[in-house]
Amino acid sequence: MHWYTLLKTLHVTTACLTAALFTLRLALDASGRPGWRTTPLKWLPHLNDTVLLAAALGLLVVTGWMPFVHHWLTSKVLLLLGYIIAGRFAMRPQYRFSTRLITVGYPAEHPPHIFCSQAQAPASTFYLPLK
Repeated sequence: MHWYTLLKTLHVTTACLTAALFTLRLALDASGRPGWRTTPLKWLPHLNDTVLLAAALGLLVVTGWMPFVHHWLTSKVLLLLGYIIAGRFAMRPQYRFSTRLITVGYPAEHPPHIFCSQAQAPASTFYLPLK
């Protein structure tokens, strides 16, 4: 299997897991079950996000894409930063629940935009095998 295909599959899979884990943790919090904070659900998303970032960096190396040169990638990076900041507010129990619900809007709305920004990439650069 070529590196590009392997890395892209890993990246997309871990991105979907990130969204699923975020939703699950938020639902458990909203339902009044904060006990998830003492289970692997507390650290598993961080492990998944580390793999997601490693796959993204691997894709940058394999494809030669550069943030701030390829505009679709720049928008993806900026949306990701907003997602991280809003997610921090949404998951912190010290903030009022109403504040946390307001911040959930950004993470809930932007993963589709982060995923779809890939469609802006030039078709000719989708497959560049590493030799």
